[in-house]
Amino acid sequence: MKRFTALIASAALSLGAGSVATAATIPVTDWHTFRATTATTLGGQGTNAPTMGSTTASSSNGFIVGYLPNAIALTNVGDFVTLSFNVSFNDATGVTNNGDNFRWALFDLNGQTPVSGDNFATAGVDGQTDDWRGYWFGHKGGGGAGTNGSIRERTAALASGDNIFAAAAPNNTSAPSLGAVGGTAVTIAGSVNGDNTGPLYTGTLTLTKTAAGIDLSGSFSGTNGANANSFSVSDNLPLRRPSFRAVAFLNGSGISADQVIFQNVNVLTNVPEPAAAGVLALSAMAIGMRRRRA
Repeated sequence: MKRFTALIASAALSLGAGSVATAATIPVTDWHTFRATTATTLGGQGTNAPTMGSTTASSSNGFIVGYLPNAIALTNVGDFVTLSFNVSFNDATGVTNNGDNFRWALFDLNGQTPVSGDNFATAGVDGQTDDWRGYWFGHKGGGGAGTNGSIRERTAALASGDNIFAAAAPNNTSAPSLGAVGGTAVTIAGSVNGDNTGPLYTGTLTLTKTAAGIDLSGSFSGTNGANANSFSVSDNLPLRRPSFRAVAFLNGSGISADQVIFQNVNVLTNVPEPAAAGVLALSAMAIGMRRRRA
């Protein structure tokens, strides 16, 4: 028994003091692009700074997915997961500022296997992303039909050929709006022909488990102005998206950006990694055995 307790203590120490109780930052490094013909490009694979597309292989109207090493399950009240990132845009002729055309998300794979390669055949990716569930934010700003941005939940499977961010008819019922985007409109602008002088934007999306369901919060702002979008709504239903494994970004055709350049794409969570959770369980077992012996 003493040896068993010593092993538990040693394992707990190897995690680092306070590492189980405090939040951990997880860089997102496993990336895949999805876009119908023609193919786009992906740079920065294996880092948390991927680049999607180029001025000669546009990523406009495509999306990118990053997989986490392990799913993050929001089980207890107070459990949270936060996606944070920086992003800039580039286009051969200039970016168009249509709202709700840049979107970011946290998804539950809902039993589907992570893909191992990029997909250029179809936007919908039937059998790979069409059954995902989760939440996304869309930026508020500019013109077009999406001026006011969006806060949505993917609640049902996609129609064939649609992508994970599809919200237009007839799929509004499978991605209902949860509320309005607050704050002031943010203008999306970019560099022209790769001169790398475009503004840098910062976005977040936080999901927090509550007794009633889940709280959503976040923001979006750029270095080209003082305005900022704010996102805040409660989904007061039993938590239907229990295990988040993927982040995703949409480069909608309404902003006409050939290239999307990400930096510092990270996920922050207070949910222990599986190894840490295992040590906690073993520690509790050891304490229980010691009490029974006493």
